[in-house]
Amino acid sequence: MIEAARSTDPHHEELRDIARQLRFRQGNPSVRRLAAQTGLSAATVSRVFAGPSLPGWDSVQYVINALNGSDADLRRCRIAWVAANHNAMVARKARRAPMDLSAVADEIVVNDGIVHIGSAAITTGKGVVVNGGTVHLSVAAAKAAARIVINAGVVHLGEEELGVLDAGQGAHPEPTSNAGAASPAGRLRRVQ
Repeated sequence: MIEAARSTDPHHEELRDIARQLRFRQGNPSVRRLAAQTGLSAATVSRVFAGPSLPGWDSVQYVINALNGSDADLRRCRIAWVAANHNAMVARKARRAPMDLSAVADEIVVNDGIVHIGSAAITTGKGVVVNGGTVHLSVAAAKAAARIVINAGVVHLGEEELGVLDAGQGAHPEPTSNAGAASPAGRLRRVQ
């Protein structure tokens, strides 16, 4: 799982704050000492205090108990952990969910990275602009697109590569109807 270097979730931050306060009250025991007390790895213990990803509940519970946390401290930690875990799960699902690009804009603009555009993402009349990166465009999506502009980057049509272009060059569809074109690749031409 890839996460930001620092979580911005307020519940995750609250969990870390509770653990840090308990650690401070206990005289700031070292991570290694707490690892030996809990039977966890030093890396896992460190994640409870400052890790970018949310540690498992069992790990949090072991560390809080090793720091002589009260039942009230455990309850506060559990509430913060459950909320942070829920938010992390929602964020993971949002990152994995396919985006319906056709509902977002009249044009799909790709500046960098690798993008796969299927037929469901392009409704008739939508355009595709490639300013960089690699775009994998299904044949159905290319047929449905009103225009395909390649300023730089690579576009793959199905299994066929349409072109690798340097910055400053471009490719635009020929002004022919979709029905009259033999193939989407035939509708593209490089612009010098």
